[in-house]
Amino acid sequence: MAKISNWLIFLILISTSTQTYINEDILKECQVPYTVKNITRTSQGIVAYASFNPSSKLISDQNKSHTIQKLTINITYETSERVRIQIKDTEHSRWEVPKVVVPYNQTTFEPKYDVMIDEDPLGILIIRKSDGKVIFNLDPNSLFSYNDQDIAFFNILDYDIKIMGFGERVSNLTLNRGEYTMWSRDRCSPIDDGNNPNGNMYSVHPFYVAIDEDFKCFGGFLLNSNAMTGFVGNSYVGYRTTGGIIDFYVFVGPTAADVVRQYQEVIGFPALAPYWSLGWHQSHWGYNNLTIIEKIVDLYMRYKLPLDSIWNDIDYMTKFEDFTLDPDRYPHEEFLAWIDHLHSLHKHYVPIIDAGIAKQNYSAYNEMIQKELYIKDPYNSNPADGVVWPGDAVFLDWFHPNTSDFWVDQLIGFYNLTEFSGIWIDMNEASNFINGDFGHPATIINSTTMPYTPGEDINTNSLDVASIHYGGILEYNVHSLYGFMETIATNRFFTENLNKRAFVLTRSSFPGHGRFGSKWTGDNYAKWEYMRYSIIGIFNFGMFGIPHVGADICGFIGDTTEELCTRWMQLGSLYPFARNHNDNQALPQEPWAFGTNMLETSNMAIRNRYFLMLYIYTEMFFTSFSGEMFFKPTFFSYPYDRILYENVINHFMLGKSLIVHPCLWKGVSRADSYFPGDIWYNFYSGARIKLDKTYVISLEMPLHGLINIHVRGGSIIPLLDSADTALSVEELRNSNITLLVALNSNLEAAGRAVFDDGISSGTINEGNYTRMDYHWRFMNYSTDILDIQPINSKYESENEFPHISNIKIYGCSSLPKQVEILIDNRVIQGSIINDPGLIPDVCKIEISNSNGNFSPNRPSQVIFRY
Repeated sequence: MAKISNWLIFLILISTSTQTYINEDILKECQVPYTVKNITRTSQGIVAYASFNPSSKLISDQNKSHTIQKLTINITYETSERVRIQIKDTEHSRWEVPKVVVPYNQTTFEPKYDVMIDEDPLGILIIRKSDGKVIFNLDPNSLFSYNDQDIAFFNILDYDIKIMGFGERVSNLTLNRGEYTMWSRDRCSPIDDGNNPNGNMYSVHPFYVAIDEDFKCFGGFLLNSNAMTGFVGNSYVGYRTTGGIIDFYVFVGPTAADVVRQYQEVIGFPALAPYWSLGWHQSHWGYNNLTIIEKIVDLYMRYKLPLDSIWNDIDYMTKFEDFTLDPDRYPHEEFLAWIDHLHSLHKHYVPIIDAGIAKQNYSAYNEMIQKELYIKDPYNSNPADGVVWPGDAVFLDWFHPNTSDFWVDQLIGFYNLTEFSGIWIDMNEASNFINGDFGHPATIINSTTMPYTPGEDINTNSLDVASIHYGGILEYNVHSLYGFMETIATNRFFTENLNKRAFVLTRSSFPGHGRFGSKWTGDNYAKWEYMRYSIIGIFNFGMFGIPHVGADICGFIGDTTEELCTRWMQLGSLYPFARNHNDNQALPQEPWAFGTNMLETSNMAIRNRYFLMLYIYTEMFFTSFSGEMFFKPTFFSYPYDRILYENVINHFMLGKSLIVHPCLWKGVSRADSYFPGDIWYNFYSGARIKLDKTYVISLEMPLHGLINIHVRGGSIIPLLDSADTALSVEELRNSNITLLVALNSNLEAAGRAVFDDGISSGTINEGNYTRMDYHWRFMNYSTDILDIQPINSKYESENEFPHISNIKIYGCSSLPKQVEILIDNRVIQGSIINDPGLIPDVCKIEISNSNGNFSPNRPSQVIFRY
């Protein structure tokens, strides 16, 4: 086939019509227009230089002037499991993303990959050694462009792949063949099937996990903040971005969990969430005065419903000005008295703050203007002027060296006013109700002047992208970093000024965000399909390194129904971040809003979360400690089970040990449910699931009941006895513990629990925690042993989690005749309970505290004699 220009190729391959996928034949019949010279190979990588081939017919004459003529290629073998490919303009500096990649120390290792480079034309090949599979192929005979505002490259393979990632959007977990725009936008949850150029939302995450036909995985990450498109085909994945550089990481896998860990080693493992923030949250846009919000908390207390935090949307502000408290609707003295009362109940307060600073005569605006901490317009260097809730607004320039100090000072003043426990940051894409700068048409950089625009004009509901940051940085390059950098500054307030873990919930995020904040999935709808899509959103952000994430339970926009809200409460109570929230035009949807049945079901659902809180906290700890996922697709735990890749929302795993089958469909009360090939017990009763060769059983899914949870054989799970009565997670810290032992086919089980103060910011780095590992082992037919041993034991508290009260065993064949507990060479006798309420194969051993302190965080051994 004759070679044609890149310009023409892009017109053919990429359009905004309803058919947006790439013509694969054309893609594979192009040619990279660069020739490589001066290749240097070392044990740490490859350095080479490439020159544009002027005789190339791939680029039309009208574009040759924009082509980067000389490129420097630096391929670094960073670890045994990842390769970094940087391709830069040799002669001129270009925008590069700061503050994302965590520093690493290169050590000696045996790489799990081979890397090859072609010279004429340029090509790069990465092969996974374990199976000889090509996992990255910058094919010399493929589309490649390195122009000033138009950079494109593709990973083209000779086998089929499925792709997950390319956030943020509402989509399937494995993406359809198509195009996926990435540019931070305030966009209200459009469904993106790969055929919607305007389907992207608040966050940008140019990371993917690829799954091959053997269910082995590899991954890629483009560190670039410019507007871009991710391309997904049957056997390729690629990027086209409007600026910056190619700074691309390849991860070898071979499982999805491996790829996620390898990616998070680059961007950093997420920060530990405060213990209280894992509890239950209530919010609503429309708590218009102190009396209303007081009543909400009072009703939670009256109905004996657990509650850990009450939230305010913009209702509390004076004229929607950040850092203010309306004196009429939220009078300061009365408000602080109420906050003191709230704290006495072990509950917390979280207010919203918007990104735009009101252009009004008040202290925050005046100081920001006086110190020139604002983004400047491209016309006369005045403050870039947008419109949000307060009307005219200006926006902080996070690249100014003094902006972070200003922000922290404002938060200190606001904390003195409201004594908040966390901050909720909204509109931080940054959102703008108009296109570009107020009073000016966005004409300097826009879709008519750019050679390529991903989706609609990037000035849409944005500041003018020609606006200027400190040091001459253009909004064009850094727009998608706004929420990320605001979160970093907010995190600093908590960690440096309060000496506590930060709880910062934001809407916009970027790679590395999880080190500083949490996330919710934005403005969803009170519809069944959005409850289903919420599961995928949480999967995605877990992969993106932001595990503390949730969707607005019962839906944000529109009126929910009793059935939908009840099902959503059952599901949402197991989100990593669990909050009921909706807008001011919708019907109330607090747990009591639809009467007694939903109230009782909500209470059961929240207390179910409380029952599992130590397990949840422990598993979330390991997302921060080692990059594990908590709320995850089941195939992450069973990576070679083909069926698990289908209908992934019908089941999910919580940590290592629990599988959940939610009810996601209107009018359904029973459903055929698939289980991986393993031993599974009903979490509530201990009944073992009897699976036939299809691994499918019919599960009852009562509307007014508990969600289906099953325990994986071989697990030990710590449960909190006080969950039935506690009204906050703080009260759970005084709870005794039941150890649930679920035996596998070898009559063994293992588990873990982490104890710390739940609030300090340096817990992992300083090792200020206690980790206990539990191991049940079959010795012989007359003896079993449960070992409880510390892996780390730096946290001690005499009053918290005082006692292991019970050991409940799923899969036991008979009650033991005698139980001995060895602590510090002392023996405590356990009471064997033949509880008539227990089903066969479930045993319960009660531990009397009067005989000694069987502490969950002290080494001990339990001997069961039969």
